[in-house]
Amino acid sequence: MFIYHPLVLRLLRLINGLIDISTFFNVAYVLTLTWFIFESIRFLGNREAKLSLYQSILIAMTFGGVAINALLCGNFSAYFHLIVISLIFNYLNRPRIFGLFLFGIAMVCFAIVKPYFLAYVVFYFLVLSPRNAIATGILTSLTLLALWFGGALLFADQYSDFLLALQYQLVAKNDLGGYSTLRLFGPYLGYQWAFILHVTIVGLVCLLALIGISRNQLLAYDLKSQALLLILFIIFANPRIVFYDFFAAIFVLVYFLVTNKQNYQLILLFGFPLAIYSQLAEHSIRWIILAYAVMSLTAIAEAVLRNKSKLDQN
Repeated sequence: MFIYHPLVLRLLRLINGLIDISTFFNVAYVLTLTWFIFESIRFLGNREAKLSLYQSILIAMTFGGVAINALLCGNFSAYFHLIVISLIFNYLNRPRIFGLFLFGIAMVCFAIVKPYFLAYVVFYFLVLSPRNAIATGILTSLTLLALWFGGALLFADQYSDFLLALQYQLVAKNDLGGYSTLRLFGPYLGYQWAFILHVTIVGLVCLLALIGISRNQLLAYDLKSQALLLILFIIFANPRIVFYDFFAAIFVLVYFLVTNKQNYQLILLFGFPLAIYSQLAEHSIRWIILAYAVMSLTAIAEAVLRNKSKLDQN
């Protein structure tokens, strides 16, 4: 069931009046994926040989079949993630104010469709001074609120129907999560308690990361590696993460391992069995995500410990 804000529905009708909407999105999706691969190669270009670059992208694309399923399902979220991450890569390769402006515009537009995309606003705090990051984050949030409630005032009846449909989807159908903490623990703890558990886990991870950075500088990575870790955190912080959100984290982790000279080829040992399992077992994506989460924490912990030992030696 697709539920969209009235402004989004109006835009879709406008596009459909100009061009066949299926053709439009098929072309847009191909161009988005092509641009993401181009920006990925530029982002990793000074780290590895070209063959390794293409190999790492191929590994991320085929890992467990998740990315393939996400890209073929046609959900907006999959391509929204690719666009936002491409804009981040573009800015890190060539820092320009215009790049941040495009990033903010994309974030606001996507957040009208999927509000959790506003979480990418924390990227400002990585590349701007605290004062500028706060000001830019507030401006971005206010712009989103103005569009959101502006649409509610202009199209009151459609907005009311939108809220009723959203309430039915979330409450009556218990659609509070895809394959995240909510989906794994919701049936046992209740979805409200599962949501509280999710927020607690994400909050503790964030707190521990901040303590680690401020006291021991365990995460003394370069800016690109820090950005990749931040994107991972943003994706996993989404309490309604679904496979078409999650697949972007696969690319980000592989890129993180590449930038930190890890043996990312070992991911193939996980990817192929999981890909086979995903074809045999129903709803297996949640277990792919669980296995990936364990592998992610292990790989990041190993990189952190290696950085700590380097700092100790210096």
